Amino acid sequence: MRVFCLCSFVWFLVLLNQKTSTCKGDEETSQCPSIYPDPSDTKLLLSKDFFVKYVNQSVYLADIIKAEDYGPIEDLLPELREMYERADVFSDFDDQALIVKTKDTKMCFASFQATDQANYFAFAVDLWHNINPLTERIEGTDCIIRRGVVQAYNTTYKKEFRRSLDDCIASCGSDEPCPLVLTGASIGGAVAVAAAVDLTSLYDPTVITFSAPKVVVRTAPCEHLNSSKFFRFVNTDSQGNYDLIVNQLNLFNERHLGWTFLLDDVNFPLGSPGINDSRDRCPGSFALHEYNIYRGRVEGIINRDCFPLPIAGWPEGHYCRYDDECQTNYCNKRQCQRGL
Repeated sequence: MRVFCLCSFVWFLVLLNQKTSTCKGDEETSQCPSIYPDPSDTKLLLSKDFFVKYVNQSVYLADIIKAEDYGPIEDLLPELREMYERADVFSDFDDQALIVKTKDTKMCFASFQATDQANYFAFAVDLWHNINPLTERIEGTDCIIRRGVVQAYNTTYKKEFRRSLDDCIASCGSDEPCPLVLTGASIGGAVAVAAAVDLTSLYDPTVITFSAPKVVVRTAPCEHLNSSKFFRFVNTDSQGNYDLIVNQLNLFNERHLGWTFLLDDVNFPLGSPGINDSRDRCPGSFALHEYNIYRGRVEGIINRDCFPLPIAGWPEGHYCRYDDECQTNYCNKRQCQRGL
């Protein structure tokens, strides 16, 4: 039997009425899906409160950290300190990050930058981080992850970043420290996972990523991680495409952790006509990696107000391509099966 430290994969197809396969111009609708997964198969119900406090805040912070769209993060610091109770930013020659504490919910968020395609040197460094053929065990844990992601986490400002993070979490008081959320898009999401591996024994963070590649080597147990607090969002479309980056960068037989949400453009949720078929839903679209689509679809979920959201995996016998698409966490010969 295959043993995983990740939660059962969860499958949620969001109705956002997109009319083309280019993934641009999603249209909002106030109509809620008429068919939901069988309640007996539902693994998790997500509230609007969770999406507003955790996911919407994360998708915003994972967006504004992008230097190619918003410039150096230092330029946004005055605005961030107006919006948040506290805010600190960090940067070096090829990367940047931020830490904020929300005024209303008293939560600490740390966001890590995605690949900066406008900075050719930074792009080359991130490319190496993605294809580095080595792995590394995180000190003090039983987790082995891609060395390139560890290198992306171990920036020149890491010590300063950790001091700020410790101060933020302690600012709520020793009896009840501030909750911590780690977020990022693309390789920034991968770095958020690496940070969680490093910080879990101290803070038990929630991890919310968008379009993030796989990080943790499959054979590593990672038993100390609370993977029920890992949430990742992945774009897909009615043509059978996934975001290309999310599953293709898999040089070391890695795996994802925690709950997975497929942000889809079709009109049916789990197991309904149009998706419950044998189409090869393989990664194959760079267009789906565009970050504005992620942000728009998350905002669309909140605006449609179809809560709570029932989450479930594909049942045994259903078509699959990846283990983590199945309730059983085992995809064999393109069919969800029980592990041997």
